[in-house]
Amino acid sequence: MQAPNGFKVELIELKNSTREHRFTDPLNAASVQGYGHMALIVKDLHTVFNELINNGALQIIPISPAVKKGDIYAYVKNLEGNLIELIQNGR
Repeated sequence: MQAPNGFKVELIELKNSTREHRFTDPLNAASVQGYGHMALIVKDLHTVFNELINNGALQIIPISPAVKKGDIYAYVKNLEGNLIELIQNGR
């Protein structure tokens, strides 16, 4: 994935790789050292969330108010089982 400003995220999957632990939610992911989830700031959380769900992602935490007033967030799990946090900053 690469943004117009050049910011790039690269995710690599090795053939026949296995996952040592399957995370069920953000607190479960924080219970072990290492990668637990990635967070992405998006401009339109509702659109991104619905697009991900419509393409096979699993809802883990629905769109909800975040700790920072005005922000909203949600968690999904992609087809590979990775937790992804989506954040929309308040306006």
